[in-house]
Amino acid sequence: MTIQRCPHDRQNPYAQINRKIFTDPDLSWEAKGLLAYFISLPDDWKIKVPHLVTLYDKRGGGEKAIYRIINELIEAGYCTRIRISHENGHFGETIYNISEFKKSLPHSREGDAENARAEKGDYNKEEVLQRNKNNKQDPVVVPSFIQEIEDLTDEEKNSLSKHPPDRVKLALEFNKKVKPTHSKIQQLIWHCKSYIPPKPSKKSEQDNLYEYCVDFFKSNISKTCEVKIHKEGIFFIPTQGANTNPIEIKFNQENCAESIKNLCNHYNFTKKKM
Repeated sequence: MTIQRCPHDRQNPYAQINRKIFTDPDLSWEAKGLLAYFISLPDDWKIKVPHLVTLYDKRGGGEKAIYRIINELIEAGYCTRIRISHENGHFGETIYNISEFKKSLPHSREGDAENARAEKGDYNKEEVLQRNKNNKQDPVVVPSFIQEIEDLTDEEKNSLSKHPPDRVKLALEFNKKVKPTHSKIQQLIWHCKSYIPPKPSKKSEQDNLYEYCVDFFKSNISKTCEVKIHKEGIFFIPTQGANTNPIEIKFNQENCAESIKNLCNHYNFTKKKM
């Protein structure tokens, strides 16, 4: 084998890396590559997963792949992940610490790392120690698209992250089209657990109501009122009584379905005789 090397100078920057990481059987080749990239960065560099995604995405990976590789480094003892929590209980910045040598993390990888930092006084000691005492379990990785969901607490976002990302995205798409009948998180979790997730309808509520009215008035008739339907609404035209002025109800107005139902009852619309 021959290796062509370039000069190691200012014009050709280089990084010194412990060769043991390349022979560690606990690491996959992609984990070794990402670890080598981390070690080549300045000591004060802040690791941001979205930035890594932009570098990796063109190679067929993405956010899920990055988190998987980082979790492998955590499992092997080369990385710790720390989530800073604020006084209001909400999580803030996520900090990754990289080690060029293997560390032994026998229990909770994230919790032990946080405890060590708290003992040194790096940040809110009592808060971190108490949180890890009550919750000795692996952290839940919250993808960025879940982090950005409004009207959900951090606890609800963690709960949502336990489901496959594809299911969550489908549930989010459905909830944009259909108004939730329960709370937002209940509706999302329900759709994530469905054996066959419901697909969002391409039709709006206004279109659905229009089609329902067309079908209904094809088979129902009144002796005292006629109807005319158009895309935006419906006209009830009384044929008897003191007031024969048309009554218009638009499909986009509030409680329009209830108003249509009440007028159908008032004018006694019944099934046409065959």
